[in-house]
Amino acid sequence: MAFNLTATAHIATAYSQAVEDYLSALTSIRPGSTLIRLRYETRDIPERYGLHWTGRDPLLHLDAYTATRLGCIDLSDYQAPTAYFPVLFNSTVDHDAQYELLGLDDLNTSEGAVLEALRHDLPVPIDYAIVVADETSPQAPLAKVIASGDSGMRLIAQSPGTPFVRVYQRIGAR
Repeated sequence: MAFNLTATAHIATAYSQAVEDYLSALTSIRPGSTLIRLRYETRDIPERYGLHWTGRDPLLHLDAYTATRLGCIDLSDYQAPTAYFPVLFNSTVDHDAQYELLGLDDLNTSEGAVLEALRHDLPVPIDYAIVVADETSPQAPLAKVIASGDSGMRLIAQSPGTPFVRVYQRIGAR
């Protein structure tokens, strides 16, 4: 029991630090906004925070947590497009767009086009994009799509140290 208690305390401390670093990047998000999360591999998170053998991802739902806390709409959360829960998109969100939003957690080389289409086709603008990716991720260069001059978004915050969370805000009209 003592070993289990010690291991649990270590994991809780490591989780807390990872969560704190993630959430520190999200402090600039304004209440009532809309946001999406683009998620890439974060291979260095277990090494950085000592989470090698937990089998859980402490970062998985922090975008939804932030949206709930700030009264925002998390367009990329899995609940609405999958209909697993009673939270559903209304009929103004096209069925294909719903699955493109869901696919933001499994990105590929066409993501720039997908994101651009979503920015123009959704009934609400995307105010913020939360990009989760560490520098060791093979997809990390794709994350730079958000930062390009044509994306209509600008970097406003990132996690401390070697950033693994970056927050981009919409500039101008959608």
